[in-house]
Amino acid sequence: MFTLLGSPTETEYFKEEDNVVYYLGDERGIIRIDSEWLVIWFDGSDKAMKYELRTD
Repeated sequence: MFTLLGSPTETEYFKEEDNVVYYLGDERGIIRIDSEWLVIWFDGSDKAMKYELRTD
């Protein structure tokens, strides 16, 4: 998985024990106040179980 996406962003935003977080850049849209983040959760192995696009 890290071969495709690269190393996760080193941040405490949205970080939990079983996930990785990637900074995507400024929020899309007319008013770009926040940043967008990709958060991916994993099961006990390397299988992705859930993902979300979040803003801060």
